[in-house]
Amino acid sequence: GTKLPFLPVHGEDENKLFSKLMLNMPGAFDANAMALEWCNSADGKTIFPKLPVYLRAHYDEWTRNAKVKEVVRRAEPGAERLRQLNARTAPPPSHPHVPGEDIAHARSVEDTMPDTDGGEAVGAQRGVRNDLPPEHLPS
Repeated sequence: GTKLPFLPVHGEDENKLFSKLMLNMPGAFDANAMALEWCNSADGKTIFPKLPVYLRAHYDEWTRNAKVKEVVRRAEPGAERLRQLNARTAPPPSHPHVPGEDIAHARSVEDTMPDTDGGEAVGAQRGVRNDLPPEHLPS
C-alpha cells in the first residue's frame, strides 16, 4: 500500500508544481517520468503523489490553458487599438438612460394608434400592449 492517496492534480501548489516540472523536465512530456519526479515534492499536505494517468489528464488541460493565455497575449495589442478606435469614433450618448422611459414612450405611442379592425384601440382603453392575445391582457 501507499502512505498517501493518489488523487488528480488539484490546488494551487500542485498546479504550480506541474508548471514548474513542465518547464524544467527535459524533452517532450513524459507522464511516467513526471510521476517519479513529482514524488520528490509530495508532502502529504498540499502536494500528493500522482499516477501518470492523472498527470496525462492534467497535461491536456494545462496545454489548452497555455494556448488560451498565449492567444489572449497576442491579441492584446489589437484589442487595445480597437478600444482606442471605439473611444475616438463612438457617438456621444444623447442622454442618460432612464429606467422605464422606453416603456412609457411605447405606451404613449400605442395610445395614439387606431385599432386595425375599426373599433376602439385596446391599448387606448387600458394602457396596455395591443399585440398580446386576449387571455394575456389584464382585466
